[in-house]
Amino acid sequence: IHGRVTFGPTCPVERMPPDPNCVPKPYVTTVQVINIASSNSAPFATVKTDSSGNYSVTVPAGYYAFQPVSGTVFPRCETKQAMVTAGTPLVIDLLCDSGIR
Repeated sequence: IHGRVTFGPTCPVERMPPDPNCVPKPYVTTVQVINIASSNSAPFATVKTDSSGNYSVTVPAGYYAFQPVSGTVFPRCETKQAMVTAGTPLVIDLLCDSGIR
């Protein structure tokens, strides 16, 4: 599994056409990978994003939740769930809400 974690919005007002300086930015954080089928509440794996917000992790087949950890109220990060099958690459991009309005 690989993907990218970003946060946005980065500007208080969205404009039409969109301002290229206001696109979501890479977010350096830790992504928790939780095996949903497991009775263990601890993350199955954790992976750190790079400076571009990219991450990559290898897990066995199963049903997982992917959760970026912000450690504060904002950014508030989404959780995505996915079924992982053996030998099938999967892209899971995650967005963290900056709270800017």
